[in-house]
This record gives sequence, C-alpha cells and structure tokens, in this order.
Amino acid sequence: MLQPVRRRSWAPRGRTPILRAWDRRDRLSATCALTISPRRRRLSLYFRWQEGNVSAEDLVAFVRQLHRHLGTLITLVWDRSGPHRKAARLLLAGQPRWLRIEWMR
Repeated sequence: MLQPVRRRSWAPRGRTPILRAWDRRDRLSATCALTISPRRRRLSLYFRWQEGNVSAEDLVAFVRQLHRHLGTLITLVWDRSGPHRKAARLLLAGQPRWLRIEWMR
C-alpha cells in the first residue's frame, strides 16, 4: 500500500507535533525473479511493477515472458499462497518441459 508509515515523534511537552504526509490508498505490487546461471556463476534480477494486487494470471504471464527471454529450463521456488498454487496449475496444464516447480514447506 502506498500509505505513509505511522511513527512516533518527539516534541516539547505541550506542543503536539504535526507530521504532514500524503494519504493514498493505491497499491503497487512487484513480481520478481532471481536467476542463477550455473555456468557463468551470475545472478540476475528480473521484476515487473503493476498497480493493484498480483493475480495468478499475472504470474503466468511473467513466467512465460521470463522463459522467452532466458530460453532455458526454469525452476520456480514458490510458497503455497493462493496465487502461486493457481498459477502453477495454469502453467503445468500444458505440461511444459521447460518448467519445474519446487514448493517451500
């Protein structure tokens, strides 16, 4: 959420501090992938920003775009959140050989 974080502040006794901050209720989400190249020993970070919450369809599009860019086998390490489980079902429906999913316990 793009809301300011509430913090404590200090002020002289009897003078209430006034903290000015903009108040927005918008959401900004990020989908990220950390890639590790075993041959070159190189780390890379790929990400995509979007407004609102990330859905399973957004995750599927991100993984497919990442595969097109990398052109190699992808192993996803995901937790068992709802969008990840649904995205896994959608991705594995076509039984792609380039995709493997490992679940965190």
